[in-house]
Amino acid sequence: MIPSRWQWLPIGVFVLLVVPCTWLSLAISRSRGGVVFIAAPIGAALFPALFVLLVCLLFPNRKASFQQLGMHKPGQLKWYGFALIQPTSMVVVGYLVSWATGLIKFAPDMATINASGGPLPFIITLFILAIGEEVGWRGFLQPRLTQLFDLRRALPLTGLVWVVWHYSFLIWTIQNDGSNPLINTLLFTIGLVLVDSTLIGWVRAGSQSLWPAVIWHMTWNVVWFFGLQIFSVQHLGWTYIGNDSGIVPLLVGALIIFWVWRRRSAASPLPDPSLSARAIWTKTKT
Repeated sequence: MIPSRWQWLPIGVFVLLVVPCTWLSLAISRSRGGVVFIAAPIGAALFPALFVLLVCLLFPNRKASFQQLGMHKPGQLKWYGFALIQPTSMVVVGYLVSWATGLIKFAPDMATINASGGPLPFIITLFILAIGEEVGWRGFLQPRLTQLFDLRRALPLTGLVWVVWHYSFLIWTIQNDGSNPLINTLLFTIGLVLVDSTLIGWVRAGSQSLWPAVIWHMTWNVVWFFGLQIFSVQHLGWTYIGNDSGIVPLLVGALIIFWVWRRRSAASPLPDPSLSARAIWTKTKT
């Protein structure tokens, strides 16, 4: 039996590096302002991948550790369909309900996207940033937690670390728009821990590849951000209803989760993404 410390140690090192370093970098950038303030969140979004690389190099069986990330195989095409449809439906329905109820208005303003070089460079940037995050959350953390527990418990645990890491971005971008930050934070926490992490994690586990999870993450950010530019006039209360962690997207995501788990056959469970991780522990010497 492999001592549990060998299983927990890489996870602990990763979490204790990525969370405090991200918080610290964004806190410093906020105090300095200017270009540092703008560039810091882009760099911080790459921290998960950076620290995964460090942890994989520090601990034994590097080859198995890197294979466990799921970057070496593409996965079946159907998982890319899920990765495109799920986040798009959640975000679009949120915007449409907000627009229909008068919480937002159709007023295109593409200044932010144009300032980044246009839609294509902007989407490529979001793709790179999604890789930076997903290497850490669904490449490294989720399979190792699945090996320690099971998939159902690993999904919210991965989401918990993900949301604590994300809180630093909420503080960095805090705005006085009249909404209640506690309500926004509560909805954001529920969304990441229970909804988004479950759906992305399901795609990652089913495909046995990191890339559908990257596409899911990127698609969410692309659709959400383009929606902000298209419906640039937003009224008080819209963040509770239709924003990325609003009630409507959460409900749509919950319905998708219900459909997914109802269709799962007990006789044919999802592939276990911890199998490659298990090779790491069984090869580790006590």
